[in-house]
Amino acid sequence: MASSLGALHGWLTTHEWPRVACPICDIGSVGFEKAHHYPDRESQAHLDHERHYGGPYEELTGWFSGSLKCNEPKCGQVLAMSGKWGYFVNDGDPKYGQMGDAYWIQYVTPPLLLFRVPDRAPQAVMTAVTAASELLWVNPSAAANQLRQGIEALLTAKRIPKTVKTAKGKRERLSTHRRIQLYKAVQPRVGEALEAVKWIGNSGSHEAVITPSNVLEGAEILELALRDLFDQTDQQLMAKVRQINKRKKI
Repeated sequence: MASSLGALHGWLTTHEWPRVACPICDIGSVGFEKAHHYPDRESQAHLDHERHYGGPYEELTGWFSGSLKCNEPKCGQVLAMSGKWGYFVNDGDPKYGQMGDAYWIQYVTPPLLLFRVPDRAPQAVMTAVTAASELLWVNPSAAANQLRQGIEALLTAKRIPKTVKTAKGKRERLSTHRRIQLYKAVQPRVGEALEAVKWIGNSGSHEAVITPSNVLEGAEILELALRDLFDQTDQQLMAKVRQINKRKKI
């Protein structure tokens, strides 16, 4: 079963690596396949010393490049990834040895999607969510800001004005917050969700400390709003329910 993307945040060893939904087939899940290590200067010097003079390795740090792979036979998509690498004392299960490799993801391509945007949603919203997915690990603040851009695109698609005419006859640009308030008048539940995502996006724009977990929380809320607006699965199922009840048979 696929885990949430939040399970990939932080240091991970290969034996505890979570599987997450494949962004290509959306059926299988991707998991760790392989990695190449690139020690930093200090660690490389230590490795060179140990190769010449012997002795136990100490903890090492550096970077890695590697891949994830989908377990769905008809897909088998390989994703490239990179980030920080370390060779640390194993504080977990002793059966994996005294020392072990650990990885901190900073980039994945094709990106692991924050969520699957409904097909009926505006293309500009899909583009913003994809951009946020690409930035999630390397720049969470920029990812949060992309979610905010997705809100702007949604409000525009819903014909919420970007400007208003002042008493002096000039055009004044409406803030995202004011546009959301206008939308809340007709879609209170969705508007409330968009407002919460906006606050997270604002934090990303104003140099606040934003983590991948913050972005994932905003994505979960935005997904709720988009499902309310564009996912007709529940309505279609209820239509079948009414037909069965009316006919008193399948």
